[in-house]
Amino acid sequence: MPLSPGTRLGPYEIVDAIGAGGMGEVYRARDTKLGRDVAVKVLPAAVAHDPHRLARFAREAHVLGALNHPNIAHIHGLEDSTGIPAIVMELVDGQTLSDRIADGPLALGEALPVAKQIAEALEAAHAHGIIHRDLKPSNVKIRSDGIVKVLDFGLAKAFDHGSGEWGPEESARSSTLTVPMTGIGAVLGTAAYMAPEQARGKTVDARADIWAFGCVLFELVSGMRTFRGGDAADTIVAVLSRDPDWSTLPAGTTALRPLLDRCLRKDPRQRLQAIGDARIQLDELISGASHTAADPPANGARPQRVWARAATLIGVATVAALTTWLLTTRASQIPPLLSSRFEIAPPSALMPAIQGADRDIAVAPDGSFFVYRAGSQAQLAIRRVDQLDAVPVGGVTNARGPFISPDGKWIGFVENNTNLKKVAVAGGSPITLAVLPGSPRGAAWVDDATIVVATNATGLLRVPASGGEPTVLTTPDRAQGELGHLHPSALPGGRSLLFTIATRQPANAEVAVVDLETRRVSRLLRGGSDARYVSSGHLLYESGGGTLSAVTFDPDRVVVTGDSVPVIEKVAVSNTGSLNAAVSGSGMLIYLRGGLGDARPRSLSWIDRQGRETVFPAPERAYASLRLSPEGTVVALEVRDPTPNIWLWDLARQTLMPLTFNGGMAPVWTPDGHRVVFASAGVESPNLYARAADGTGTDTRLTTSANVQVPTSVTPDGRFVISVERRQQTASDLVQVTLNRTAADQTAMAGVIETSFTEQNGEVSPDGRFLAYESNEAGRFEVFVQPYPESRGKWRVSSGGGTRPVWTRNGRELVYLDAANHLTIVPLETTGSTLRAGRATTLAATAYAATNIAWRTFDVSPDGQRFLVIKEPASTAQDQNFVVVLNFLEELKQKIH
Repeated sequence: MPLSPGTRLGPYEIVDAIGAGGMGEVYRARDTKLGRDVAVKVLPAAVAHDPHRLARFAREAHVLGALNHPNIAHIHGLEDSTGIPAIVMELVDGQTLSDRIADGPLALGEALPVAKQIAEALEAAHAHGIIHRDLKPSNVKIRSDGIVKVLDFGLAKAFDHGSGEWGPEESARSSTLTVPMTGIGAVLGTAAYMAPEQARGKTVDARADIWAFGCVLFELVSGMRTFRGGDAADTIVAVLSRDPDWSTLPAGTTALRPLLDRCLRKDPRQRLQAIGDARIQLDELISGASHTAADPPANGARPQRVWARAATLIGVATVAALTTWLLTTRASQIPPLLSSRFEIAPPSALMPAIQGADRDIAVAPDGSFFVYRAGSQAQLAIRRVDQLDAVPVGGVTNARGPFISPDGKWIGFVENNTNLKKVAVAGGSPITLAVLPGSPRGAAWVDDATIVVATNATGLLRVPASGGEPTVLTTPDRAQGELGHLHPSALPGGRSLLFTIATRQPANAEVAVVDLETRRVSRLLRGGSDARYVSSGHLLYESGGGTLSAVTFDPDRVVVTGDSVPVIEKVAVSNTGSLNAAVSGSGMLIYLRGGLGDARPRSLSWIDRQGRETVFPAPERAYASLRLSPEGTVVALEVRDPTPNIWLWDLARQTLMPLTFNGGMAPVWTPDGHRVVFASAGVESPNLYARAADGTGTDTRLTTSANVQVPTSVTPDGRFVISVERRQQTASDLVQVTLNRTAADQTAMAGVIETSFTEQNGEVSPDGRFLAYESNEAGRFEVFVQPYPESRGKWRVSSGGGTRPVWTRNGRELVYLDAANHLTIVPLETTGSTLRAGRATTLAATAYAATNIAWRTFDVSPDGQRFLVIKEPASTAQDQNFVVVLNFLEELKQKIH
C-alpha cells in the first residue's frame, strides 16, 4: 500500500510521492533529525515480503553505500525500524534525461558534458567492481546547476575482479533481472539499452554498461532511440541483428561517430574495453567543440516533430492504400513477404486443455488442419482450414501429446499416460502401438515406418509406426547431470533427430541431435528446449519464459550457423520446456498464448461457505499445490519459479520462507505438524522425502524407486504415507509407505489400489476408516471412497466428474473439484464400514484452483468453515484463442539473415 504524507519511517517523515516502478516506490521525505529533504525508496507492496526482492533491495543499499562520487546519487542509510525496509538517499531535483530528450535532442555542446559526467559515474562504479546493468535516460538526472546524477542501481551487481565477469549462476539470471515484466513500457525501455550478450542471457561484464552508455549518448544527440521496435521482441531483434541508423544523427556530430561506433559493437571483444577511454575521448571532443561550427539549437527539434507528424500522415495514407490493394487483389498475387495474423476461437465444448508436461498442439505438414487436446475429457479436436469449427476425434479420451504422420493421414497420441496409439484422420477406432514404460515427454513421427517417443522414465524410444515393442535410442547420462531426453523432432531426410537434454536447472537445458543409425549425440544449443526445424533454414525453440526463438541452421552439416533471435513472446509453455506451437511445411504458425506455464504467478484466497472471497496476504508467486498445517497456522506451498520447491507461509508473522532448496513438490504434513513429506523435483522419477517443518536438519529420503512417486496424505496415526506411484506398464496406483522405518527397512511399501486405471490424490479419513481418491475407471476422473485399510467395496461420490478430494476435519464431508474445477461439498454418513453420500453442493461458480496441476490446489481450515485456494491470474477468452500467422517463414527470413 502506498505511503501517505505524514507517515514516519524512523526519523524520516513522508512528504509526497516522487515516482514508482517495478524496482520500488520513491518518496520525498523530511529528515527530522538533520532538517534536510531526502529521497526514501521502499519496495512496492505486492513484493514487499518476497525474500528475493528483499535481498535485491538490500543489495542495492550495499552497492550504493560502496560508491561515493559526485555524479552518483549517494545513500544516507538503510532504515527498517518500522518493519518497512527503506533506502534513504540523496534527493536529486531536476529533469531526467528522458524528460529532457522529450523536448528535443541536445546540442552537441550540451550533450558532451552530460555524457562525460555519466562516463565518470560509471568509471567510479567499475573501479569498485560494480556494474549498473540498467543505464538508460530515465535513470539519469540533470540538476539545475548542470550536475548529472546517475540513479537506480537496483540491478547493479558486483563482479569478480579476477575474471572481470559474473559467475554462471548470476549470468543465467541477468537477462531476467534486466527485463522486469511490469508492463510493456518497462520491457521496451530496458530492452532498448541491453547489450546483445545481456539480451541472450550470456555472461556480461562492464562492457554491457559501455553499450548502454553508447545508446544513451546516441539518443542524447539524435532525440531517437538507437534501437526501436513495436514490442519487446522487435526491440531485442533490433539490438541483436540491426545496426544503428546513423542517418538520424544531426549534422555537426561527425567527430562523435567513431566513439559511438566503438561503444555499439555487438561483439563485446570489439567494443570499447573501458569506460575511462570514452571519458578521455569526450574530454578531447569538448576541448575542440569551441573551434567547430555551432550546432543547431535544441529547439531545432520542433521542425523535426512537424516533419514526423507529416511522415505519420503519409504513412497512414500508404497503409490505407495498401489495405485497399490487398482487398482487391487475388491471394496468388500477394507478395510472399507479407505475413498476416489472426485468431481462431475454439468451440466452448472443445476449449484447449493444455497439460503441463509436453506439447498439446500439432499441425498437418500441408497446413490443411491442426489438432489439439481439448475439453474436460482430454479429447483430441481437429480444426480444418475449410471448416468453421473444430470437431472431436471419435473414440479418443484421456489423450495427450498429439503428433501427425508425414503424410498427414494419422494422428499419434498417448492415452492414459502410457498407451501409445494412432488414429486415422479420416476416422475409425484408435490403434494401440505400444505400452510405454513411463509418462510421455513428446513424440515425433520420423518417417512412414518409425515413431520416436520420450518418457520421464527413459531416454528416447524407437517404436514401429505399425506397432511393436519400444527399443532404446538414447539414455540420459545421469552422472553428467542429464535428467532426461525430451521433445524429439525429426530433421529432413529422416537420418537424425532433434531432442532436448533436460537438467535440474531449466536454464541449462540443451538442444541436441542424435544420428538414428549410429546413435551418436551432438549438442547444438545451450539454454533452449523443444527445437524443431523449419524449411526456411531455421531452428525454432523455447528459450525461456515461453519465448519462441529462432537461429539459422544447416541441416546437411547439422550445425547452427548464426545467432539466436527472439521471435514471439508469451507462447504457452509446459513445465518441461515444450511450446504449444506448431509450424506447417507451408509456413503457417499456430500457437496458444500463455508464457510461463506452471511458473506464472498466482495468488491465494480464502473462500467461506457462502462463496465469499477474501484475498490471502501472501505475495503472488508460481504456486502449484498447498496444504494447511494440522493447527492451521502455517501453509506449505509448492512454488515453481521455475524449479519447484517447498515454501512455508506463517499466518501469524505473515512471512514466506523456503523449506527445501534442492527441489520439492506436493507437500503433505504429518499429523503432529513436525514434518513435511514431499516429492523430489526433477525430470527423472521423483521419490518421497521428508524434512523437519522448522527447517532444521536435512532432507530425509523415504523411498528409492525407478517409478514416479508423489505423496498425497499421511494416515491419522502417522504410520504411513499414501502416495501415487506410476509403475511401468501400468497407469498410476496408490501405495502406502511406512513413514518411520529403520535403516534396514528401506523398502517397506505396499499396494493400496492397483488397477489398470489411474488412481491418484488418495486421502485417508480423519478416523482412519476410509480412503477417498480419484480414478478414471469410468472414462473420466470421478471421486470414490472405499474402506481402509481393508478394501470391501467402494462408493462413487461425484457425478459428472470430480478430482482432488479432501475430508473436512470432522470426517462428515468431502470437498472436491468438479469437472469445471468448482469447489464442491458432499455430506457423508458412515455406519460401520458402509458409507452414504448426500447431495453435492457447489460452493462457488468460479474455477479458483489451478487446472493444469494434478495435485491438491486447495485445503480446508481446521474448523471446516473456510477453504484456502490457489487462484489463477485473471484471463480473458482471448487467452484460449489460437493465434495463426500466415507466411511465417517469410517473416523469419526478414528478421534473421
